[in-house]
Amino acid sequence: EQMSQLIALASADEDSAPDGDAPAPMIEGYRELVAEFGAELAAPHLAEVLVAETVGRNPDGAATLGFFAETLEPQVPRRARVAFR
Repeated sequence: EQMSQLIALASADEDSAPDGDAPAPMIEGYRELVAEFGAELAAPHLAEVLVAETVGRNPDGAATLGFFAETLEPQVPRRARVAFR
């Protein structure tokens, strides 16, 4: 959840103040990190391993993983977007 929030902040066009007294998250370099991560997931085997490790035999986390993938998708190269879906 925290990673998806950082990615959403990095891709937002508008600057917004953080809620409450929480310090602003450091988002420098996350866009590049997400792009590299997404590029590696272009390999179907690695995408399967990620799903297996994050969801495993318990499908309860599938919705969260799907939301995470939707958040990352605009940041990754086109060839990796199929693996995100």
